[in-house]
Amino acid sequence: MPIASIIIPLYNKEKYIARAIDSILNQTITDIEIIIVNDGSTDQSIAVVEKYNDERIHLYHQENAGPGAARNHGFRKSNGTYINFLDADDEMMPTFLETSIQHLKEYPECKISVCGHYRTEDKICWKPPHEQVHFPEGPWQIPTDRPVNETILLMDCYQMSSVVCDRTAIESVDGFYENKCVFGEDTHFWLQLAVGHTTYFNPEPLTWYHTEASELGVGRETPNPVPPHVFDPKAIYHHCPEKLKPYLDGLIDYYALIALWHRMTDQDHIGVRNILKEYPKTNNFWMLYLKTKIKYFASRLLPGKK
Repeated sequence: MPIASIIIPLYNKEKYIARAIDSILNQTITDIEIIIVNDGSTDQSIAVVEKYNDERIHLYHQENAGPGAARNHGFRKSNGTYINFLDADDEMMPTFLETSIQHLKEYPECKISVCGHYRTEDKICWKPPHEQVHFPEGPWQIPTDRPVNETILLMDCYQMSSVVCDRTAIESVDGFYENKCVFGEDTHFWLQLAVGHTTYFNPEPLTWYHTEASELGVGRETPNPVPPHVFDPKAIYHHCPEKLKPYLDGLIDYYALIALWHRMTDQDHIGVRNILKEYPKTNNFWMLYLKTKIKYFASRLLPGKK
């Protein structure tokens, strides 16, 4: 049984998949398996993968069902004690797995390890804006005494490629949101884990999130659809301790407000009305809620989707 499984959902990434695989093979630990799930690619991605002659690489195929379904498929095929879900256009720094696993071993109460990461082609180190929230170092749990917008900024640190999880934690939740969801399926999953488990935060950048290679918006009806942690948070609540549920209410409300602003930016009046109808409790943030409703009614005077 390998110590780590790296699971890659693969859909039309022929330009980048070799870079991702090479970064795994260059890790300082070698007791690994690489699970690649071809999610119905139509380019030459599979031909690139098949050029590798390494028994640690395992390739599986499925009809196109979205990244969540591909990751769930890959996890079912995996055997590692620790799990990472690397996007096919991102890469790891050589010590990423070793460092992340060492933190989980040193702090057994932590089932999730999150590190800092680089962004953009210029390899700029990213972290939450220091004037808004401090990127913690060490064990962390979702608080109940901090503003929810600070927690949401920290949840943004759970970038897919920068997280290593204890296998037992993943087995304790419902997995990634499927239904061909291509927006927010990752946050839906991380919230399930974060509400019930302790995370180790390491601000050192050990992965590279290639935003210039990410085809954001591909397969979406709109650039910013309503994410599943807003329209279908049942799994998150199911795994949330009772004492944390009031705070989770606030988190989901705030995520709903963010979705409202995106819908209004896209002049999607139907989407706005649906969110307002489903989440009337967003008036917990009454000032933001009031501003949102005023902007919504004002937007009806503008041309847009009806």
